[in-house]
Amino acid sequence: MRKSKHDIVKILDPEDVTDLTEAQREHYVSLGYQPCLLSSGRIKWLTPSQQVSTIVRTQSKYRFIPKKKPRISSYKRRKRGYSSPFKTFIRENWFFLVLIAMIIIGLLILIRYWNLIM
Repeated sequence: MRKSKHDIVKILDPEDVTDLTEAQREHYVSLGYQPCLLSSGRIKWLTPSQQVSTIVRTQSKYRFIPKKKPRISSYKRRKRGYSSPFKTFIRENWFFLVLIAMIIIGLLILIRYWNLIM
């Protein structure tokens, strides 16, 4: 899954945040969260470990090893062809159809050469 990326502008004082009730603010502070002002203007409550990971992530924009670029194929992908219902039925049930054909051939041989068997 994709992680959401955000740049921390500054860490705010919990008393400065006005969009939460006092009980919600106390709950977040008791869990160890601190309000942070993001570059988008939103206030997000983050733990110190989340703050460090976001700060480190924003500092590592330039890589020493460049990413591999995806290859662009020179041919177009083929679309899946339409197959008739009869062909799909034969393809899925070929074993049973061969078994039924062998039984019918066996019965025909028994009926035809009944005199030789008895």
